[in-house]
Amino acid sequence: MKTNYHTHTMRCNHARGEDREYVESAIEKGMEELGFADHSPYIFSDGHHSGFRMTTDAYAGYVESLLSLREEFGDRIRLYIGVEMEYYRDDFEATFAFLKQQPIDYLILGQHFVDSEPGKLYNGGASDDEERLVGYVDRVIEAMHLGVYSYVAHPDIINFTGSEEKYRSEIRRLCKAAVETETPLEINLLGIRDGRHYPNPIFWEEAGKLGCHVILGCDAHGSKTVSDDASAAIAEEMIKKYGLVKEEYLRLKLK
Repeated sequence: MKTNYHTHTMRCNHARGEDREYVESAIEKGMEELGFADHSPYIFSDGHHSGFRMTTDAYAGYVESLLSLREEFGDRIRLYIGVEMEYYRDDFEATFAFLKQQPIDYLILGQHFVDSEPGKLYNGGASDDEERLVGYVDRVIEAMHLGVYSYVAHPDIINFTGSEEKYRSEIRRLCKAAVETETPLEINLLGIRDGRHYPNPIFWEEAGKLGCHVILGCDAHGSKTVSDDASAAIAEEMIKKYGLVKEEYLRLKLK
């Protein structure tokens, strides 16, 4: 792997290791570009605090650390500063404005819940609720049309167990929007190496029919997985099988 733009840090409370370790591991593996996209702080109007993302107080230190590493290792690897961020209609603008107060290169969309988090079902949780499926696809499409997300992380995270026909129909809507907005969809390597419900073959079959562009994302939660050649090889077979178009380098969309 030459690049990976989906890298977490210990600030999200479920990753391990120092920032420097991730960079050193990427250099050791011969990578050209490494992007950090830890779970974004989110400013919820109801005061909710999420336990799986960095806090607003930690964000400045995150940026400061990565800027320092970029300066130190800039002659050996290109480093980018990003976040993985949901699109929640009511609270997006305030959070986006907060993020842009610090240097930031890109956002990736990781829609872990449909509209918000308190009391809601995680999108990876199995459900045959068609309304939830439609809501997920609606939010991802709205987010892509904002023009600020560089790609969609694990777009097949929604774990729908109902009608296959309905699932295919909704996924076609999502994939058509990805083509229209020129937004790559991520084949998530964490899903491969952990044996999760994604990558979903049905999703990628539909994506291939529409000529979707894809990018590989390690979703690294430890320094050893900033590059994952074994999972990438499986993803490459998927790309060939479904006729997907691979992008190696990230096109930054942040406005």
